[in-house]
Amino acid sequence: MNSYKIENIQTLSLNKGQFDFFNDKVFLLLLHVDKIPPHLAMLVGGKGYSLTIYGPKVNWELSDIFRLVSVKKVKSMFFELDIPDMRNWTWKELNELAAEHTLANSSVDSKKITCLYPLKQFCSDVYSVDCKSVNFIFDLIPKLYDTGAVKNVYQANVELDTIEGGFYLPRYTMEDVLGHIEQQSIKMG
Repeated sequence: MNSYKIENIQTLSLNKGQFDFFNDKVFLLLLHVDKIPPHLAMLVGGKGYSLTIYGPKVNWELSDIFRLVSVKKVKSMFFELDIPDMRNWTWKELNELAAEHTLANSSVDSKKITCLYPLKQFCSDVYSVDCKSVNFIFDLIPKLYDTGAVKNVYQANVELDTIEGGFYLPRYTMEDVLGHIEQQSIKMG
């Protein structure tokens, strides 16, 4: 199985003083980049949005995300996206849109509803990315680069996995994703 190379990565120091760094910005967040598949979320104006096996998380507090990444040493990548044209959007509208797309499904499931879906919809609406052929995060990221939407890439806890200034995100299949969801559903009871 090949991989997708992520380059020009900066290190992100996660401490309470960093909270302001995330305000008035948009990020795609890849958690557990060392696992197949990673979990995907988005940060919009300092709030987190994620579709999980337990259901949607909206307005997820940065302190909870930082605790997860810092204390549990979760290997994570943060893709900072260009700030959308604020003549067309307010931060309130962007947060409402992120919540709407996250709440559109009750949870991820083994019938192709994955944590990627809210991100695809959000990027399609806000950044005009054609997501028809996007099935994985390694399909979405190049499209965001092509539109000029990716501003910076940051990592936390990934230093030891970087090679020549890049990180190689393993490619995976839909079978891998749905199998992981099925395993997590069984663990959940």
